[in-house]
Amino acid sequence: MPDNPVVRGLAPEGPALTHPNIVIPMPRTSPGATFHSWISHPEGNGMPKSSDRRLRIGRFSETYRSYLVTTVTDARQPIFTDWSLGRLLVHAMKTEHDRGEVSSLAWVVMPDHLHWLFELRSGELSEVVCRVKSRSTMVINKATGRTGKLWRGGFHDRAIRHDESLITAARYIVANPLRAGLVAKVGDYPLWDADWI
Repeated sequence: MPDNPVVRGLAPEGPALTHPNIVIPMPRTSPGATFHSWISHPEGNGMPKSSDRRLRIGRFSETYRSYLVTTVTDARQPIFTDWSLGRLLVHAMKTEHDRGEVSSLAWVVMPDHLHWLFELRSGELSEVVCRVKSRSTMVINKATGRTGKLWRGGFHDRAIRHDESLITAARYIVANPLRAGLVAKVGDYPLWDADWI
């Protein structure tokens, strides 16, 4: 989206958050505070670990709020260049939709990451993302005979404000393959969907 991504509710003072191009020291926060950064952990498969607890402290999940979630594969491996593996990830997302945990609005599975716009219907945002990452890791590892983690630990989330356009967010998401030069037309890319497009 045109504005900066935000990470909601990080822990009180602690080590700096890092991205290859960004270092942001952690100031004191209160629940619901936001920070501009990208969170990543080199270890883990998406399941919470004790070191991830700092990320969950103060992270606020609001039901019937729309969120744009981005998560990347471990070491940015382009797992989803095999579109059949991308469909297994989509099935894991659909399970959350069918269970009534989320209402999926738009998504795109890129070769090494996922963008997913949804309205949280019940539960916690972290739990939804954790289940999708865990479920997709199990089925993709089984399908390919691989072992180990599929996803980088943690994820990026951005709560969509009530005055923001979900259609604009959806268009941004599904245009990712165009911007990456993977296809000439959005319709040529097989791993996306949006309610309005």
